[in-house]
Amino acid sequence: MPPDRLTQALIAAWSAVLLLHPDPSNGQKPAPPEEVPYGVAPAPWPEQLGNHRARIRVSNPAGAVRVHVPWRRHDADPEKKATLIYEASTGQQIRNVVRWRVDREAGDFVFEPRATGEYWLYYFTFDPRPQDRDKVVVQGNARYAAPVDTADPAWLKRHRLDPECRSEPIWESLPLADVIELEARSDFDSFYLNYARRRRPCWPLEA
Repeated sequence: MPPDRLTQALIAAWSAVLLLHPDPSNGQKPAPPEEVPYGVAPAPWPEQLGNHRARIRVSNPAGAVRVHVPWRRHDADPEKKATLIYEASTGQQIRNVVRWRVDREAGDFVFEPRATGEYWLYYFTFDPRPQDRDKVVVQGNARYAAPVDTADPAWLKRHRLDPECRSEPIWESLPLADVIELEARSDFDSFYLNYARRRRPCWPLEA
């Protein structure tokens, strides 16, 4: 078959596949945020922490820093699901955290770093009670932990982070931490790899 006809045949076959198997995302094509790379962790972390995380770098010591996480989630009601921040070097959870704004597009957080270095913000955190996993469904067949306020009131007051004091000028005045990567726990958990698998065309086998 001439090259042009072969190309046309492949395009026609691909189009037929797409017609028979519509896009499950209803036209929304998820893509990693352009400004932050997306990858898969070299080794999976404990499952109960969740299946996605943001790797955050704090370059300068401060009592409170802000971070903007452009996660572009596709799940419903992300503001009703917990997020957890851990110091990478020690594995200790950071308790002084404010969920400034959480929606499907991004999450804005303020937290108290113990020192400069890397921090991990986990999301899609599973409910820690496995005996209830099959009894309550929050999304699909999974149950997610709800947010819990763990910040020290004295820390909130010191940095003017009480709900009644929060404002855009206060947010802008805080040092900015960097998101260096968004990670999936494994290939199986990756939104983008799974999407690519769904969208891969079924090329005809060569004779």
